Amino acid sequence: MKWKLTISMIILAALQFFSRPAFSQDIPVQLQQQLENFAHANEEETEDDAYWQQLEKFSRHPLNLNLADAEELKELGILNELQIESLLRYRNLFGKLVDVHELQAVPSWYPALIRRLMPFITIATAFTAKEGLAKRFRQGSHSFLLRVAQVLEKSKGFENPGAGTGYKGSPQKIVARYRYTYKNLLQFGWLGDKDAGESFFRGAQRYGFDFNSFHLFARKTGFVEALAIGDFTVNIGQGLIHWQSLSFKKSGETMAVKKQSPVLRPYNSAGEFNFHRGLGVTVRKKKIEVTGFISFRKLSANLEKGAAQHAVVSSFQTSGYHRTTAEIARKNVLAQFAAGAIARYEAAGWQLGINTVQYKFSIPVEKRDEPYNLHAIKGDDWSNYSFDYNYTHRNIHLFGEAAMDKNLHTAFINGCLISLDSRVDISFVHRRLAKEYQAMTASAFTENASPSNENGLYTGLSIRPAPCWKLDAFADIYQFPWLKYLVGAPSYGKEFFLQLTCTPDKKLEIQTRLTRSCRLADTPANTTVMNYLSAVQRSVWLIQTNYIMSTAFTFRSRLQLLWLNGNDKENGFSFYIDGIYKPSLKPFSFSVRLQYFETSGYNSRLYAYENDVLYSGGIPALFGTGYRYYLIIQTKPIKQLSLGLRYAATIYTSQSAIGTGLDQITGASKREIKVQLLYTF
Repeated sequence: MKWKLTISMIILAALQFFSRPAFSQDIPVQLQQQLENFAHANEEETEDDAYWQQLEKFSRHPLNLNLADAEELKELGILNELQIESLLRYRNLFGKLVDVHELQAVPSWYPALIRRLMPFITIATAFTAKEGLAKRFRQGSHSFLLRVAQVLEKSKGFENPGAGTGYKGSPQKIVARYRYTYKNLLQFGWLGDKDAGESFFRGAQRYGFDFNSFHLFARKTGFVEALAIGDFTVNIGQGLIHWQSLSFKKSGETMAVKKQSPVLRPYNSAGEFNFHRGLGVTVRKKKIEVTGFISFRKLSANLEKGAAQHAVVSSFQTSGYHRTTAEIARKNVLAQFAAGAIARYEAAGWQLGINTVQYKFSIPVEKRDEPYNLHAIKGDDWSNYSFDYNYTHRNIHLFGEAAMDKNLHTAFINGCLISLDSRVDISFVHRRLAKEYQAMTASAFTENASPSNENGLYTGLSIRPAPCWKLDAFADIYQFPWLKYLVGAPSYGKEFFLQLTCTPDKKLEIQTRLTRSCRLADTPANTTVMNYLSAVQRSVWLIQTNYIMSTAFTFRSRLQLLWLNGNDKENGFSFYIDGIYKPSLKPFSFSVRLQYFETSGYNSRLYAYENDVLYSGGIPALFGTGYRYYLIIQTKPIKQLSLGLRYAATIYTSQSAIGTGLDQITGASKREIKVQLLYTF
């Protein structure tokens, strides 16, 4: 492995030296890193493509920085609270921006941030006319998307279609979506999704798609700020009692520690679990804003006999797969009713919210009798309550949420963003969540996937010593007062992060980062009477380069190393190069990646974000030894029609089978093809 590392480092250094010539991304590097962290923490990729849709919308209809309010600026997903407050305060003091370069005078705004925003913003003078409902329904744009993907090798689940244990449907994954949009004020549409292995117009899905989603969402109609009918998401406070949109945690954006989102958002993604179906409305009168929602859904779940020998829900099925007889039997067995209310009062520089969420289930929830489930949700109803706040004074922004569950157990999270200087920012997040505290649909800034059973302190630092340099670092120390899955005793952990970014000009970005973490876990193959914990240390270092060699060609590369020290030591290595060809004024583009990876096992797996067709992205887990490559071709034969083709393959050199169970493929290669059609009118 050492000789491969040496050669790769020589290649990387040579490319960086000879190719020195603006940095272009389909999505920001920071978002790619957050998606990779999400995939590692959850061991799965997200099907929520709302952020891709949002960026594409802003690229077609740039956000006017002279007119945008705080909520609209948050929807960009790029600015933190201090940067938003700085822009609004600058506008109040000096009036409207007259040139985009004026943004460099806004406190906490720096050149690299402004370049990242450029494709999605404008400061042009806008003609504002009354946006009546009739105009919204007549003058918008329609789009229809059809995406078909398939793994070309046949896995075990497809070998005997008639067998009772195999998959019931075809190997294609199909997504179809119709959407009507008028600016940011109105959208409605439908989405249908069929996963690989699910039936289509026959069997359990005799009406077509396994999953169908409908939504209508309107904004700013009189005193109604937002109206959601059909499928929508609800995001409250700092996520202690409820958060359904895509949620990120620690990353190289060390100041992005506060959760920011409108309470109601439209939902039209392929994920089948994390959303509400019903009615939601937000009304505003001067400084008071009130949101209410009701929802009724059927959920997939595992049913078992509880302590009283009655059926109980032992776990929720969040994957959305209904391919086998067993998976189909779990579909829609649980009815869930949910309702909530959110009231906010906003004044100059501060905001206070009071929130509640209520759940009712048709079948009681009772997790399996395991020690780590001692404090899990139990019963046929649940409720949470909280208040959240934020306060800004000059260069300091405070925020937080205090929550309580049905059984009066509490959780607290408080944070602070401080701009010490035009070049130095610092952030703090303290959380204290009781081991008994539980919430149904929550996602806060915690180490645990679910906000419970955790105490911790996070400190982040961002320094810009010169226009072309940026240093980000954080330290996070945390404790788990109760047991966790595969951690049979109270435990603790820590994580440290350092990232250096150099952007000498608009055409080049070089970034290197080091992450080190240590946590306790059960000792494997323990033969003693009492189980005990042992430390697991994980270190990851990478260096990546992004630059444009010409107006049409962009080059990217990444070298990544991983060391895992515990009871079983493992190492990981990966190197890739990307080439992206996007000629101006031409109706086509190409993208290609070549990658080599080598890891000791699954625990040392590596993740790297992959480009894809529009509204899609991939973060596969790579482990073992092998090569991976993909080719993407996108073309626009006519103005209204976009076509995309993606071919990807992974070739292993150290194994004769890929995957496990019904997904196991005999052979050393796995190939996938994806075709997408997008028609707008």
